[in-house]
Amino acid sequence: MIIFFDARTKLVKKIYTNPEVVTKLEDLTKAKIVRIFSDINIEEDIGMTVFVFDRQLDSK
Repeated sequence: MIIFFDARTKLVKKIYTNPEVVTKLEDLTKAKIVRIFSDINIEEDIGMTVFVFDRQLDSK
């Protein structure tokens, strides 16, 4: 079962290595992504991704 959880975590993290995904997020925010931190806890059914941009995003 641990192998499944590890594979799922790696799959989710791999999404953010896709240049098309990164470009779409940058186009949407009009800012460059500097770092991406992502983690999932399958047992608690919770996930989180934190994006660090090159500038503060305006709230609208």
